[in-house]
Amino acid sequence: MSPEDVAAYLNGRWDMLAGAMFKKPLTQLDNPTMLDSNYYVVRTIDFGIDDPTCVLWLMYYPKSNVIDVVSELYLKEATLDGVVHYIKEREEALKLRSPVMSVGSPEMNNRQAASKNQSIATIMAAQGVTVDRANVDRMAGWARIIDLSTKGALRVWPHDGTHGAPNLLRTLPKLQRNSGPGKDPNDIRPRQEDHAADALRYGVMA
Repeated sequence: MSPEDVAAYLNGRWDMLAGAMFKKPLTQLDNPTMLDSNYYVVRTIDFGIDDPTCVLWLMYYPKSNVIDVVSELYLKEATLDGVVHYIKEREEALKLRSPVMSVGSPEMNNRQAASKNQSIATIMAAQGVTVDRANVDRMAGWARIIDLSTKGALRVWPHDGTHGAPNLLRTLPKLQRNSGPGKDPNDIRPRQEDHAADALRYGVMA
């Protein structure tokens, strides 16, 4: 553990946890290569109405317990039909196996009165992109990301227009702990650009 974590958990010095939530950078690969041929694909979506929508494709290798972030969509002001279109277009370009799981932010499963009592998830499913409700345990999700990145088991493919996750790499190191009196330092501070981080959290928990 980091000295800050030791001071917090052993001595109750939570004030020392101020600063970046994710201090260990994600492992960036030089070449987009698979670890082995035994893998599963997970699609994970953090849907934004006013905020950006982030979609990540994760490749999980069960033998080594390693996760590769293969590709990212970061869409601003896209319609629901547009999000579906770009997901299908990207998956055709990636030529990966079909996702064994597709998870999304919880509001995607809320019924929308303006959509004839349908949810975002059911509308997307009708167009061929299924979405299940993600595990939204924030503390466990952040802890899982920290654990994987510390072990070098969370890798990002290089960015070439189709592969890679430039916005995840840009925003994750900037996220700050929710430190201060009455705050939970195991969570991030609200109102940050956390769309890619949330998508990653849903994915690693899946």
